[in-house]
Amino acid sequence: MVSDDEMIEMIKKDKISLVINTPTRGKIPERLGFILRRTAIEYNIPCITSLDTARSMISILEHMTSGEETEIYSLDEYSN
Repeated sequence: MVSDDEMIEMIKKDKISLVINTPTRGKIPERLGFILRRTAIEYNIPCITSLDTARSMISILEHMTSGEETEIYSLDEYSN
């Protein structure tokens, strides 16, 4: 298992390419989750804070690696 400090160092050394971390109530700066999200943003690492968004991202990545054709639309195209 990786320690809290090791996770932060991995982000800083660009060993992590995506952080999925859901915030708890209170937004207390001393909490590990807050520190992870803050560090990810400071080091330009994408940070997903919603499980729905994480699930959607996993779903599209699975689809893209399946070999099936993937069509991408803008949000404007969905509303028409």
